[in-house]
Amino acid sequence: MSSRWFLGTILVLICLALSGCPSEQLGQESSKEWIAQTDSDTELTTDAAQEFPETEEHTPENTPEPQPEPIRERPPSLPFPSAYAKLTGGHVLKDENPDPNIVEVTIEAKSLTHQLTPKHTFEIYAFNGMLPGPIIETKVGDELVVHFTNQLKEPTTIHWHGQRVPEDMDGVSLVRRPVQPGKTFTYRFKVSDAGTYWYHPHVHSHEQVEKGLYGMLVVREKQPLAFTRERALLVDDILLTETGLAPFHPASEQEKVKGRIGSHFLLNGKPAPATYQAKTGERERWRIVNTANASVFRLEIKGGAQVRVIGVDSGLLAKPFSIQYELLLSPGQRYDLEVMYEKPGTVELNTLVAEGPKYVAKNLLRVQVSGTSVPSPMAYPTYPEIATLPTRKVTREETLAFELLPSPDPGGNHWKINGQVHPVKPLFTFKTGDVVLFTLQNMNNPNHPFHLHGQFFEIISRNGLPVTDEPGLRDTVLVSIQERVVIKAYLDNPGRWMFHCHNLEHAHYGMMAHIKIE
Repeated sequence: MSSRWFLGTILVLICLALSGCPSEQLGQESSKEWIAQTDSDTELTTDAAQEFPETEEHTPENTPEPQPEPIRERPPSLPFPSAYAKLTGGHVLKDENPDPNIVEVTIEAKSLTHQLTPKHTFEIYAFNGMLPGPIIETKVGDELVVHFTNQLKEPTTIHWHGQRVPEDMDGVSLVRRPVQPGKTFTYRFKVSDAGTYWYHPHVHSHEQVEKGLYGMLVVREKQPLAFTRERALLVDDILLTETGLAPFHPASEQEKVKGRIGSHFLLNGKPAPATYQAKTGERERWRIVNTANASVFRLEIKGGAQVRVIGVDSGLLAKPFSIQYELLLSPGQRYDLEVMYEKPGTVELNTLVAEGPKYVAKNLLRVQVSGTSVPSPMAYPTYPEIATLPTRKVTREETLAFELLPSPDPGGNHWKINGQVHPVKPLFTFKTGDVVLFTLQNMNNPNHPFHLHGQFFEIISRNGLPVTDEPGLRDTVLVSIQERVVIKAYLDNPGRWMFHCHNLEHAHYGMMAHIKIE
């Protein structure tokens, strides 16, 4: 055996040891990364033609092993700033009240002619003449006063999706008559939960939301956070014909079953993708809301950025987390992301769409990042202390079964909850403070984004397996095809509260009921 062959073998073994894992294992680990880097910082190469001279100073016994680079520690977290970061992505309504603890705004709903693309001009419904509606910005603990006027030719309301408001402020006809054409109503309530929320009608929602009646409600934390800016991102789709908005009546059986799946993606009411600008070293908070009628967005982010999930439906998490693969966002759900730009290039927000046996990435947003690369890892913003989830004892257990059943009505098949279509009486009556385990059973094939008004819950299990990757309190959860999901609901807000599928066609065709909390 030649010493040249022996030295070559030793060098190969050293390279493998320094790489930390075989090439197949490295490939598996790389496939789990949620954030794909556009450029690699270093490139490891081997040169088969390079050989050490056969001298004593380069023998395996006395050749020094290369030393690994020291692990770079993350810098200390950034302190709380003195002012809130600028909110971009839409028009923020001006506060009409000088009191720093009261936000007072005026909103009207009206119809108008809108050109979405050069080929598509049609009638939409809009809050304050905007698509989407203006952003309402407040902070936790404020009193929110909204003077709402209905200029449509049909009744409508405003539902404050996710906010735990008094029952008569929830914008549902179960409790209060809808606002009639030409009439005004004032919504007034204390904003109790910080986070990302949205507002939309709860009358003929499958039509009125699709036509444009929706907007974001941003509730700031008491303490500003160290972001360069915040981005409001309402992801949506819309079903168009060759020239305009697809008709709603009569709904096909396919639309009843699957919901109204759009033909074009929108971001903040405009055809996707959108393009924004940023600089290396900047830190952003992305507030993402799915406002679509039925589509579930399978989100991925690609590019030179550090990304973590910092908030869900109820606001900031006690512990931010990274995502493997993708982030599922069902209708009505929200996520807050921390996005920190490390290197120049393009950062993309995509949704993965099934095309045959494969998923194809459709671009929703591009951020063009300029500047020079910054040291990694970057410092995180400092977040306020968030209480861990309560450990209260379960007081009741109930089951909600969702299924499509034949109906003798002229409309054909209807969606039902526990065998009932839009039941008038409450399905269950509880006491304030009850902690209820609800088993949500999907008896059919389509997905059901289950939404509970006025309360929060945590996700306990899926098909009998404990859930560990969906932390925090929620108001919306996706129940997939023939899936059984157990949630733990904290019923602390008394009143009559709707629950329904947030596939708006499912809700319209029967899948909506309510509970009573005494």
